[in-house]
Amino acid sequence: REIKNKIKECAIGNENKRARKTYFTGSESEDELALIALDFENYTEIFVTMKDLTIKCVKDYVSDTTIRIADDLDGKLKLEDVAISDNSDIPAIVIGKHSRLTLEIAGVVELRRPIFVPAGSQVDIVGSGKLKIDTSAVFGYCIGTDIFGNYGSIGLHMDGEAELIADGERCVCIGGGCAGENSYIDISGKKVEMLVSGKHVVAIGGMENEVRININDTELYVRLNCSTGICIGSGGSSAKVIIKDSVLRYDGFGDTVSGINSFTDMESTVCLENDRLEIMLMGKNVMGIGSPVGRVGLDARKCEFEMVCEGARALGIGYMNSDSSISLAECTGRIRISASEGACIWKKNGKVELNDCDIECIENE
Repeated sequence: REIKNKIKECAIGNENKRARKTYFTGSESEDELALIALDFENYTEIFVTMKDLTIKCVKDYVSDTTIRIADDLDGKLKLEDVAISDNSDIPAIVIGKHSRLTLEIAGVVELRRPIFVPAGSQVDIVGSGKLKIDTSAVFGYCIGTDIFGNYGSIGLHMDGEAELIADGERCVCIGGGCAGENSYIDISGKKVEMLVSGKHVVAIGGMENEVRININDTELYVRLNCSTGICIGSGGSSAKVIIKDSVLRYDGFGDTVSGINSFTDMESTVCLENDRLEIMLMGKNVMGIGSPVGRVGLDARKCEFEMVCEGARALGIGYMNSDSSISLAECTGRIRISASEGACIWKKNGKVELNDCDIECIENE
C-alpha cells in the first residue's frame, strides 16, 4: 500500500511536467519564430545558433520555455511581447560560453527567471520596449550570475524602461558573485528601476571581487530592504565606479545599508560628474557614499546631493581610512544626519577638499 501511494504521489507531481524537447534554429531563412507555436508543439527550450533572430509572442500569454544561446556566438536576438514563467530552475535566457549577444526588447517582455551571463561572455540589452525581470530564489539574481558564479560583461542601454526585482537570502540584481576577467557593468538607459530584498544584497556590483561600474545619462531608482546591503559597489573587494549625467534615487532600509560603497580595506575610486543623488537610508549603520574600512578616492563635480541618513551610526559622505581622499567641486544640496554617532561629510584626520560648494549640512535637528 505504501509503495502504491508513493507511485501515485509521483504521478500527480509529474503530470503537469513536460519532457525536455529542444528546438534548434538553423536555417538562415528562418529569421523569426512564433513562441506560442513552439509551445503548442511541446518544445521546452530554444537553442539559438543564428546571428539574427526574432522571437515573437502575444500579450498575456506566458511560456515555460528556456532560450539558450550557443557558445562562441556573436549575434542579435529580438524579443517581442515575450513572457517566460518561473516554472523551472533554469534561467530564462542562458548565454553560452564566449558569446556576445545584443538583446533587443520590443513591446513588453516579462521574465520570471534571470538572464545568465557567465564570465567571458557579454550581453548588451537595448530596445524601446519595457523589460521586467522578477526573480525569487535563495541565491537569486536578475542579470549576471548568482553569488557563487563569475559574471561576464553586462550592458543595459535601453531607450525604453527596465524594472528589475530580486528577492532572496543573498541576491544581486545586476552582477553576481565575482566579476570575470575584464568584465564590466555599463548602464545607460532612459529609466531603470530596481527592487532588491533579502538578508545580504547588492543592487549593482558583486559580492566578492573587484567590480567596474559605469552609469551614464540614466534615471536610476533603487530600493533595498535587507540586513546588509549595497546599492552600487562590492561586498568583498574594491569598486571602481563612474556616474555621469545621471539621476540616482536610492532608498535603503536595514541593519547595515550603504549607497556607493565597498566593505573591504582595498582601494576603490568613485567619480561623480553632473549628477543628482537623492539618498534616504534608515538602519543601525548607514552610509551614503563611502567605506567603513577601505581606502577610497571620491571625486565629485557639479553634483547635487539630497541625502537623509538615520541610524545609530550614520555618515552622509565619509571614509574611516586615513589614506582616503574626498574632493567636492561646485556641488550643492543638503545632507541631513540623525544618529547617536555620525557626520554629514567626514574623513579620518579631517582631510576634505570643498571647492566652490554650497552644501547644507544638518546634524541631529
